[in-house]
Amino acid sequence: MFSIWKKPTTVTLDCFTDQRVIHDAYEPTLAKDTMPDWWKKMAATRKFDSHSYRGLDNATLKRCPHVNELLTTGVLFPAWMQLKIKTFDRPDFAEIQTYPEGSPVIPHDPQDYAHHKPNMFHGKVMSPWQIRDTSGTKWMWTSPQWHMNNPIEYWTVPAISEFKYQHATIVNLMVPFNSQLNIEPGDPWLHLVPLTDKRIKIKTHLVTTAELAKMNSLMMGVGSYAKFMTRMKRKGR
Repeated sequence: MFSIWKKPTTVTLDCFTDQRVIHDAYEPTLAKDTMPDWWKKMAATRKFDSHSYRGLDNATLKRCPHVNELLTTGVLFPAWMQLKIKTFDRPDFAEIQTYPEGSPVIPHDPQDYAHHKPNMFHGKVMSPWQIRDTSGTKWMWTSPQWHMNNPIEYWTVPAISEFKYQHATIVNLMVPFNSQLNIEPGDPWLHLVPLTDKRIKIKTHLVTTAELAKMNSLMMGVGSYAKFMTRMKRKGR
């Protein structure tokens, strides 16, 4: 008798934080459950205005399958802090205010981006969430542009990551010189899109600071992450 093993049809994204307010009020949510208000209010059809087709129904953006696919796929992370950044015309300086005070925002060294978007402030916002996904699924970080009132106000650096071997979430953003950015708690901030057609399930966990620290996977040094992954894969983990 042969057993037929079916591949898992669900990817579980476990999200951990040691902050109760973040866990209870600003938890990640499936994108399909956080459709923007303007989208909900939009009619699915409208009447043609042109003479040849006047009176006939025409599909609106709400019927676009490609936009719908993005809006209903993946996970949205709301902003977990208040962040104000005022930039000037120099790469090594910006006025940064956060609440709670002391929330880590780390500017990049100007040498790191002298040849790429040099007229923008570059910084990293450290996240209170650690993520684990044992399936090894690749995920694309991007901004929830359809949810944002002004999607060109700043740029969230898109990237592809996995959460089987590393668990950190860091918001890399770039803000144009001589501008101001204001992020409020709860604002749509990050869109995590799985590169798979499997169903996504989210589990959030409130853990102790010590437990969260055990998951820390930030590594320093050139090539340290690639070397770590190579060693883990050799061990079959």
